[in-house]
Amino acid sequence: MTTFPIEISTTIPEATPVDPGLLSATDKAKLDGIPPGGGSGPHTHPIADVIDLQAALDSKADAAATAAALLGKSDVGHLHAIAHVGGLQAALDDKAAAAHTHNISDVTDLQSTLDGKAAVVHTHVAADVVNLVPMVLGDTQIDANGKPLASVGENGQGAMTWLTPTTAIMLWSKVSGDWVFLRNF
Repeated sequence: MTTFPIEISTTIPEATPVDPGLLSATDKAKLDGIPPGGGSGPHTHPIADVIDLQAALDSKADAAATAAALLGKSDVGHLHAIAHVGGLQAALDDKAAAAHTHNISDVTDLQSTLDGKAAVVHTHVAADVVNLVPMVLGDTQIDANGKPLASVGENGQGAMTWLTPTTAIMLWSKVSGDWVFLRNF
């Protein structure tokens, strides 16, 4: 008959990365240090344990220095009253309003420039117009100076189209003795 306990003398080797076996005390301590869930929970590592972490940290700006540099700076998009900007009111007082007028005498050379211009409504003698080619309308005929030769129609008025770089309609006026400009095309 067998009596208990039975003694078995078998030695089980320690486990290796390839062969199963028992754990060493060091490995058991390491496993006991892993939190439940296999290490996926919150835990820490020294900087030196993370490859290239120190170099990455060294390339970043110092948070304390950045914060110190920003002290006393304004937020983006802020406003100032005119009185709080040195010299602004005086500079604005020196400026003209956006909508304003000037006397002719206030503008350098304006009067002499205007004196050299023709009035908006004016006439020219036909002989004074360069490249003028008259086209006679109706029975009105003209001489070499652009004056009508014969009767120029009812009430002494005749019509003529002058072909110039811009085409115009003219009427002969017995009152002024010249062609009167009517319209450009």
